Amino acid sequence: MALGTAFRLVNSNRLLLGEDYQQHITKLNLVDQQIAKAQADWGQKQAKDQAEAIARQTQELRDRIEAQREQAVKDYMERAIKFRKEERFDEALGQIEQLLAVDARNSNALLLKDILEDEIRWRREVALIKESNKHEMELLLQTYAQGIPYEKEMNYPADWLEIAKKRQAAITDGRDPADIAVERQLREKVDLSALTEQTTLAEAIDILRNSVEPPLNMVVIWRDLNDNAFITQNSPIGLSGAGLVSVPLRTGLNRVLQAVSSGPGQPALGYVIEDGIISIATVDSLPTRYENRVYDVAELLSPPSTGYGMGMMGGMGGGMMGGRVGKAGARTGGRGGMRVPTSGG
Repeated sequence: MALGTAFRLVNSNRLLLGEDYQQHITKLNLVDQQIAKAQADWGQKQAKDQAEAIARQTQELRDRIEAQREQAVKDYMERAIKFRKEERFDEALGQIEQLLAVDARNSNALLLKDILEDEIRWRREVALIKESNKHEMELLLQTYAQGIPYEKEMNYPADWLEIAKKRQAAITDGRDPADIAVERQLREKVDLSALTEQTTLAEAIDILRNSVEPPLNMVVIWRDLNDNAFITQNSPIGLSGAGLVSVPLRTGLNRVLQAVSSGPGQPALGYVIEDGIISIATVDSLPTRYENRVYDVAELLSPPSTGYGMGMMGGMGGGMMGGRVGKAGARTGGRGGMRVPTSGG
């Protein structure tokens, strides 16, 4: 501000100064340049000082972060080693995983991680083996216990045969009761003499459906038969019912399906039973169905008598043994089971 006042004062007295005017102006310009340079130097110094301060603060922050990271790595590693000594392997592995989240390339942590995972797998395997051996021994003891002959007199009810038959009939093998009812109807003997070679497939299905009481729930996938086997509702079955006077309904159904699809190159027809409904289609279009079949395995599971507490009571002892060992098959009385595919055809 003072320099500006000096410039105005010299300019206002230009006439009075005469030849000295230029000399004063030159001095004032020199002072102005010096002031400008000083201001520029000061600004540069301030910027430099500020940059150095920022760099210093940044480095201090980095140093603190690095120190915290190193301390965290150290703490995680110490806790992991401590947990491992205490055989707390899962917790030790958790500490190592947190350490690797901080320092993913820590060689010691990577090595210890592999060791801990191997130890955890090995201990789980040992635990499973022990559990398996425990259950195996329990089953063996139960088997031996069931082999001890009953020394006292046993009384059976007079109608024990009828009771056994009722129990056998109650076995459903896990199937839908509606499917079991359909299977029972398919075993009934029926009269199919009304069938002729000119009977259409639709008419034959109606005859089969109404041959038992109550009528069967039968569904024909006509589109599948038409597209894949070139069979329509009006296709003749080509089968005479003269010899089908008293045959199981299942046999009659199979014969009709075989006869109507017996042309050269025609795919076989079949059926499946699901939810109490018989669905008829080409075999390749039918879903694979599984049924539980029960087999008597008492003789396989009960070894011949060796005199070691197994030779008394004759067949009754074997029956008791078989019934007990059948525990895996829902205690089916000496029976084992397997699931086999069936298409119903």
